[in-house]
Amino acid sequence: MIFEASNLDYAKTYSATVGMPIQIAPFWKTQNNFSLVYQTVRATRDAKPLQISLGNYSLNSLHAFLSYPVHSMLNFPDFIIVPDFWHSRYKGFYGINAGVQKSLGDKWGSLKFSVNDIFESIIFKGGTNIEEKGFETDNSFDFSNRTFTPTYSRNFGRSQVKSSRDRKTGSEEERGRVNQ
Repeated sequence: MIFEASNLDYAKTYSATVGMPIQIAPFWKTQNNFSLVYQTVRATRDAKPLQISLGNYSLNSLHAFLSYPVHSMLNFPDFIIVPDFWHSRYKGFYGINAGVQKSLGDKWGSLKFSVNDIFESIIFKGGTNIEEKGFETDNSFDFSNRTFTPTYSRNFGRSQVKSSRDRKTGSEEERGRVNQ
């Protein structure tokens, strides 16, 4: 079975995203996003018109406790169109990523450690049932693995560079001598 968009007479997509930062406490800040997508597709198969409407919504929330970020997402069930114009249904999924960061001071940089997909839950599960063809699938797509990432970062170079307003260039000095 090949999943692709083909031979569509009409496709219209509406989407909206709302983002809202919320500070729960002085040490706890959040950024919350809600996304809604609605799509209508029309096609013709064997001279028969077909119209399918589908929708999906998701929540993403980033929580920062002091400087320790925790990112969570929740994706609700949706549909996927297949070329023969039957549809597949996939279950919702969730995922949680977290990390900690420690500053080592201005001269030494910072250390960060993060874990993505902590519960190994970002898996697309679902299937297709085409009764008239006697065809049924049960699919599971795992595009994400639990990943541990240690990071060290440090800025190099001079931190005491003068701003452009405080610097004098050679041409300014020359112009000053000419006008005297």
